[in-house]
Amino acid sequence: MHQIEQRPVWLRLFRPVALKARPWSLKHMSKLKIFVADNQNIIAPSLKYIIGDQGDVVGSSTSTTDLITKCVQANTDILIMGLNFGSQMDGVEFIENEEWHGRFKIFVLSDYSSAHLINRLLDAGISAYVPKPSAEKEFKRALTIVKNKGVYIPNCLQSRQEERS
Repeated sequence: MHQIEQRPVWLRLFRPVALKARPWSLKHMSKLKIFVADNQNIIAPSLKYIIGDQGDVVGSSTSTTDLITKCVQANTDILIMGLNFGSQMDGVEFIENEEWHGRFKIFVLSDYSSAHLINRLLDAGISAYVPKPSAEKEFKRALTIVKNKGVYIPNCLQSRQEERS
């Protein structure tokens, strides 16, 4: 006796094909795991909205206390952080502490824009620097560049760096 296939007719026309995973396609399909550290509580929810489909905010903190541990536990890809944390270790000190190297990328979002400070942060290994008053479009562009293993500095600050060199 011949068994009749129970799938709909239109589905029977297609034969199952084993898909080969391509590393490049998997990388672009997975969402970034983003941790936000800033002394202002409003920053994390705002960034969650701006980040949208590019990533998931997996945690946030308003201090640098145990920040590396929190990021590692959350399996963070990118730490987006400010530089001012009041009386605690500030963001610059945290970035210059080499314990985070190789664990995640750091994306600085700050009001400060001196060329000296940005060069110091770049030397310490940050992947992006975006001034806080920047447009949403610039923030998303920076996030995409960092996701693709690049380094981002806004054009207005690049010209300052070139003047310094």
